[in-house]
Amino acid sequence: VLTEAFEEAYQLLRGSAFPALALGYRAEPWLNEPQTQAEVEESYRKRYNEGRVRDRHAGHTQEGPHRHDLCIVAGDRPAREVLSSGQVKVVAAALRLATVIHVERERGEPLPVMVDDVDAELDREVFARLTRVLSSERQLFLTSAHPELVAPAFPEAPVLTMERGSCRPRAAGEE
Repeated sequence: VLTEAFEEAYQLLRGSAFPALALGYRAEPWLNEPQTQAEVEESYRKRYNEGRVRDRHAGHTQEGPHRHDLCIVAGDRPAREVLSSGQVKVVAAALRLATVIHVERERGEPLPVMVDDVDAELDREVFARLTRVLSSERQLFLTSAHPELVAPAFPEAPVLTMERGSCRPRAAGEE
C-alpha cells in the first residue's frame, strides 16, 4: 500500500544524483502462492497452533507478518549496496513521509506531524524540501538542538525553548 505514496515522497525529497528505487515486500515463501485472505488467515492460524510449543521455547513467535521484510531496490541491487549514508537518510524520510501521505489519503484530511531532531539527519537541501512538503497543510511540530537552523524556515511559527526541564517561549533575538 505504500508503493505509490513512497514514489511520490521520494520524488519530492530526492536529489538529482539519486537512483530510481522500487519497493518490494518479502513474505514467507508459502505466501507467494495465490490465496484468498481467508486462506492466508487459516494458514497462519494452523502454523501458529502447530508451532506454539517451539515458539514458547524460543520466547517469541517465529512465523508471521512481523517477520516479513520491506525490500528497497535500485535497479537489480539492494538499495543498501548502492546508496550513500546520506541517501539512506533521505529514503528513511521518504518512507516516513509516505506513511503520512497514505494515512492522510485514507482519512481524507491532513494529519499533525511531529519530527524529533529534524535537522540531525538531513542536509540543508533535503531539510528544506521536507519542511516545504510537510508544512503545506499540516500542523507541524519540529524539535531541534539547533533552532538557528530550523527557525528561519518558519519565521511566523512560535518557538519554544526547553531549558533545565522547563519550556518557555523564545525571546525575540534569542539564539
